[in-house]
Parts: sequence; C-alpha cells; structure tokens
Amino acid sequence: MLLRSRQPTPVLLDLVSAMMKNAWDQRRQQVADVILSLRKELRDIDTQTDKLLERIIESDSPAVTSAYEKKIVQLEQRKLLLSERIEQSERPTVGYREMFELAMGFLSSYWKIWSSGQFKLRRMVLSLAFVERIAYSQEDGFSNSKISLPFNILKEICMQKKMMARPTGVEPVSPA
Repeated sequence: MLLRSRQPTPVLLDLVSAMMKNAWDQRRQQVADVILSLRKELRDIDTQTDKLLERIIESDSPAVTSAYEKKIVQLEQRKLLLSERIEQSERPTVGYREMFELAMGFLSSYWKIWSSGQFKLRRMVLSLAFVERIAYSQEDGFSNSKISLPFNILKEICMQKKMMARPTGVEPVSPA
C-alpha cells in the first residue's frame, strides 16, 4: 500500500507539482481550443441562417418556406447551446496555485494525517488515495484497488529507481 511511514521528499513533491502544472496548462489550452472551435461553428451557423433567409425570400412555395423555417429554428437552438457552452467555458476559474495548494498539502503530509489515528481522517485519506471503495472479501482479504492519479504519479516516480537485473546478468559481457 502507498501509505508508508515516510513523507515524500521535497524534490519529489516539486516534481509532482511541476507535472500537475503541466497537466493544468494542457487542460487550459484544450479549453481554449474548444472555445475557438465553438465560435467557428457559431459563425458557420450564422452563415447558414443568412443563406436560408435569402432562400425563404426567393421561394414561392409555402412547403419549401416552412422547411427552411424549421431548419432556421434548429440552427437557432444549436446556436443557443453553443453560446451557453462558450459562456460556461469562459467563466473565470481559480488559478493553479489556489486549486492545487490543498492537494499538495495533502500529498506532503498524508502520513501525518493517517498516523493521527482519527477514524474520519483515515477515511478521508483512503477516499483521496483510491479511486473507488476498497473491496474486502472474508476469504481473500483486501483486493487491489485503483489508486488515484496523484498517488499513481508518486508510485511511478518512486518505482523508477528500482529496476530488475538485465537478462544477461549484472556483470559486463566479456569477449569469448
């Protein structure tokens, strides 16, 4: 289990923080790209609506005019949905520091929280460390649960130092 008696080193925490910052920046860029795409789609809808309005003016058939009007209503509904998505995406979000300050505080002292012995705090640590509830069977005991992303990152970084021996052995290959 990841709950060990020692805390992550400051260097490790800095590395995790840098990785989270990188992921944060990538996500912000993705949101900006989505907003650009939605705005382009809005412009396309405006163009389509203008063309349909011109066709309505030129049309003599009530059936054709009705079909164009239905299409314009659909486009206007789509336009409202896109505008709402853009508005939600553009809402100011808290900055990286505010968002991850508590998370980094938790990662840097999760063992202190666990070792306090308080049931509620231990439960909080478990809920933050694992993605889903830990399954327990009377026959098999605890099963492997999915670890949350921050702990997965810590585990991967820590495991990089531990490597298996090469298939040819530890000693350098000598010429025969």
